[in-house]
Amino acid sequence: MPRILFFTLAVFLISAIGMACTPKLRGTNQKPTATLIELEAFSCRGTCPVFRFMVDEEGNAQYKGKRHAALIGAYQVALSNQELAALQSIFDNNGWRQIETDALSSYQDIQRWEVQYLDKRIALHKRSAGEDLRKIVEELEERINRLDWK
Repeated sequence: MPRILFFTLAVFLISAIGMACTPKLRGTNQKPTATLIELEAFSCRGTCPVFRFMVDEEGNAQYKGKRHAALIGAYQVALSNQELAALQSIFDNNGWRQIETDALSSYQDIQRWEVQYLDKRIALHKRSAGEDLRKIVEELEERINRLDWK
């Protein structure tokens, strides 16, 4: 009898802990929105801007400037359909689908970048990146600087 009671209590506790650790979504039909675009600039041994820019499928953009960036802190903006389409066209017009590998060099003291569009993520050093990939990063940076962050 004590074994059955102990086993029942153990199963109950494990189930309760599992349910408590499961993330809950507000509302019954909500699901997390997936990241559509992400650009992250990592630190270097100098004064490279360090920031992270993300856009979800619904056009909600977030920016977090950490060091040496034009904006320091957390900002967000809701993109119009036109602005979202313009960001997506940066990838579509510069051969994103044909870029297959990371573009990293052996240098340790230069800035590392990561770019994500849809389900593909590429790490790069601008010096080692091909023209298409470098252009994608530069055009994204330009668009980021033109957004009306709040």
